[in-house]
Amino acid sequence: MYATNGVVREIVIDVSQAMMATGRLDEIKSAAAMLIDQAEPGDTYGLISYDGAAHVVAPLTDIAGQAEKDALIAALDGLAGGTVDSAPGAGMQLALDELTNPAVPAEADKAVYLITGGDHTAGVYPLSVATGYQDEYVSLYVFGLDADPVEDANWRLVVDQARGDDSSMGEYTSVGNQDELQTALEEAGQVTSLDMEADLLTGWDTVASGDTLAVDFVVDASLGEVDLEVAFFGDPSVLSLSVQAPDGSLDFDPNLDCQADTVDGDTVTYCFVATDAATGDWILEATANGQDVDFMYWISGVTADGADGYDAYVRLLNGEVVNYPEPVVVEAQLNRELPITGIVISTTVEAPDGTYDTFKLNDVGAAPDRRAGDGIYTGYLDYWSGGEYNIRVDFNNLLGAAQLTTLGLPNPKEVPLSNPAITEKFQRYAEVQVEVQGWQEDDHADWPGDPEWPATVLALDNTGQHGRIDFGNDVDVFKLTVPSNYAGSLVLRVDSLGLGMDPYLVIYTADYSFETEMYLDFVPTSDDYLVVPLNAKPGETYYIEVWHYDEEAETGLYKISAGPSLWSDLPEEKPAQPANQRHDVYLPVIKG
Repeated sequence: MYATNGVVREIVIDVSQAMMATGRLDEIKSAAAMLIDQAEPGDTYGLISYDGAAHVVAPLTDIAGQAEKDALIAALDGLAGGTVDSAPGAGMQLALDELTNPAVPAEADKAVYLITGGDHTAGVYPLSVATGYQDEYVSLYVFGLDADPVEDANWRLVVDQARGDDSSMGEYTSVGNQDELQTALEEAGQVTSLDMEADLLTGWDTVASGDTLAVDFVVDASLGEVDLEVAFFGDPSVLSLSVQAPDGSLDFDPNLDCQADTVDGDTVTYCFVATDAATGDWILEATANGQDVDFMYWISGVTADGADGYDAYVRLLNGEVVNYPEPVVVEAQLNRELPITGIVISTTVEAPDGTYDTFKLNDVGAAPDRRAGDGIYTGYLDYWSGGEYNIRVDFNNLLGAAQLTTLGLPNPKEVPLSNPAITEKFQRYAEVQVEVQGWQEDDHADWPGDPEWPATVLALDNTGQHGRIDFGNDVDVFKLTVPSNYAGSLVLRVDSLGLGMDPYLVIYTADYSFETEMYLDFVPTSDDYLVVPLNAKPGETYYIEVWHYDEEAETGLYKISAGPSLWSDLPEEKPAQPANQRHDVYLPVIKG
């Protein structure tokens, strides 16, 4: 068993003759050596190379000091050029096999850094291996050296498949030299540490004059200290504060625990008190004296020494800045060493205009959630304007139904849980902000001949264009012109479906000599997609209308792309799908 308490990483390096021809292998060695030299004690590294087949260069090695680093770098220096063939899929599979070995702790964070300089020419297709990364929760980072546009598109597709709806589980980066590769490797290698502070509850309310407002919260056995912070308008005399703990009552002393300040001409009082954590139900009480008082509160705690605390996370799978009409996918998770499912979870969203709303997160496998019961709660924020949105996710086990789960871990059956039930009450919250840029009332043209708003042009490079159904009976129009010298396959795709999107396509030439309709013959999930081969003629222009199959649907997300056929467009090379997933397409009905 590896003794890792950090991240387990496999570095996979292309050593095919193409790398020798471009002189890139020495640059890769130098960049990878710097990454290994920066490893922290507790990290684990392994090395794999591939040409026409994959090979273990150095087994997974726990980093205890410089000796382990030197051994790995020596193995790296020994890499030599291989055969003319390139089998990146074999390298991916071998790395995945190494990381899912029972000797690797199931709860460890695992990542693969694949450095490639060419296309797939031998062995298993990388795309057919990618779903295994998603299933085993292994992050995949691919670094393409001097890749051409088609190779870039193929590798982006592989990474998208490997990470599923979780964009934090990998990335594709195109690099042109050693410095760019080194920077990209360092960025991929950044790992955050756990915080011992635990946020329990926060909120705001108005206390009417003469009234007392009670805020209930619970302290669990993992906490060694409870911190209460309150802010309100007015001097300390306008609000009396007290705390009822399970083992007695604690009053805020306005002279010791509170301090008045002036903010934008208004008097604001801040109060803070810290106390030992007694397990059980607590009450924060606020009584307004002679006037209505608006107040805010923040209740947190500090995990006791040696205790297994509850760690709450919320993150944005598409980043903290989203350009309309890109989706905002929110993922929330609560851990106590292992992920926890069966909790009560709720959300609060503050919009740029100051209004509040909620949205749903789920752990039942409904899109965009990838797996039921794995403790990862996922959902879409259906934003309605541009600007900054503040998102808070509250977790609690007041019903006592929470359970530890291993379903999100590699080889979950190999991590037996003698008592997965968590009956103690607890609560936590986590917050995140997202900024929506480029908002407008509609994202794409509604008809092809609009001189004020022309149809969105689709480039034939397989680059996806995000689209959004903004209101009932909305349509988005795209334009595709085939170059006069174009030769080879041409494929149109609609994928990345969200918010219930059920795509209905109308495709026709500019002169209406050809027209067809496309749609799925079942209700899709976010994993389903339309793949439409086009027998396009050079110089011809096509228009593509994207509708929602349900004309009354007021929202829906998708991505559309066109270009040469990719690995995923070859049915015989697609990864096997579970029995409850289908990628069926309703093929053309020709009109006229």
